Amino acid sequence: MGKSSPDPSTQPSDLRPPPARGFTKPAFDSLRPQSFPPADERISDLVVGSVVGRYELLAIVAAGGMGRVWAARASGQHGFSRFVAMKTILPSLVHNEELRARFFDEATLAAKIHHPNVCQILDLGDSDGLPWMVLEWIDGAPLSELYTSDPTPIDARAAARIMSQVCAGLHAAHEVCGDDGEPLGAVHRDVSPQNIMVGEGIVKVTDFGIAKAIGRSLTTQAGQVRGKAPYLAPEQLTAQPVDRRTDVYAAGALLYELLTGRRAYDGETDAIILMKVMNDLPQKPEELVPQLPVPLRAIVARAMSKRPADRYPSAQAMQRALDEWLVQASPLSDSALTRIIVDRLGTAIFDRREQIKRTMTDRASGNGPARSPIELIPTMSSLEFQPWI
Repeated sequence: MGKSSPDPSTQPSDLRPPPARGFTKPAFDSLRPQSFPPADERISDLVVGSVVGRYELLAIVAAGGMGRVWAARASGQHGFSRFVAMKTILPSLVHNEELRARFFDEATLAAKIHHPNVCQILDLGDSDGLPWMVLEWIDGAPLSELYTSDPTPIDARAAARIMSQVCAGLHAAHEVCGDDGEPLGAVHRDVSPQNIMVGEGIVKVTDFGIAKAIGRSLTTQAGQVRGKAPYLAPEQLTAQPVDRRTDVYAAGALLYELLTGRRAYDGETDAIILMKVMNDLPQKPEELVPQLPVPLRAIVARAMSKRPADRYPSAQAMQRALDEWLVQASPLSDSALTRIIVDRLGTAIFDRREQIKRTMTDRASGNGPARSPIELIPTMSSLEFQPWI
């Protein structure tokens, strides 16, 4: 029987796979072709056990209408092995030039951001016409999972600590500069529960697929609204300029949701939600949670102001306000925060670990043929993947 692969949850976080042949920092730009090569028929047959680049696909952890996120393993000499995440475009969409350009744009921008609260891009490539990007593996689940099974508000101190880290990651993205040292003016534009990952001691901002930045090859056309309706700022709906305060608004909406267990704006359709965003004020959070501390009420209200000028001028300023309240509040230890997150996530992380470990063991022992990835989705179906919408 072959040697079992190491448990991915125990892999050192500071390891990096050896560089792919020819992969250097400039390769991000070189992989943005002017005309795209025809996709090889083999990419339509991706299954567990397929090898893309130097990465073995282990399981699909998220899937949507435009792409997939895989659990994958990078292997090297002398027994080197590292667990990673790989994002791919659906094989049926590889000829969509706008989608491909946006895919490479996301990697180019995200690779410039280096912060512990931002998911790191490790590699980028194009195999047989299939674009792929490799990201650090995050042993967690989307923020939305915290209240999927339990919609009640979480501890206010936990909400403040989570959002403080989200703001830190956003500020790092807002401050990112190009190779010439000039600010790129990056704005995420899709800060939402699906794009914040949480776990044991983990809070990370992910998915810069629709971010705005100087030099991106694609911009949103007039009349297009990109992002998730409950977290869109009013200026995104009226074709007004967006800046870092747009993400501050979304961070405020996330904080509202964590503190109350309800969205600030909700409705049966996106159109109804967007009308409320434009014309209504959300219900005051203290009406839903009477014991909510006054400083947190004020932070939510300022962050979600209709006018950008009335919001915090930066995510860092919002982070400072949260941290100042946390200093005054009764302490919440790191272990207590981790316990709250893990308890709210239930078995989601454990189930995914076990599913992937079984797959790796089966592959290592040679038991069974490569399986269709659809067989691995049911235990992970709640992990949403909604890129570029």
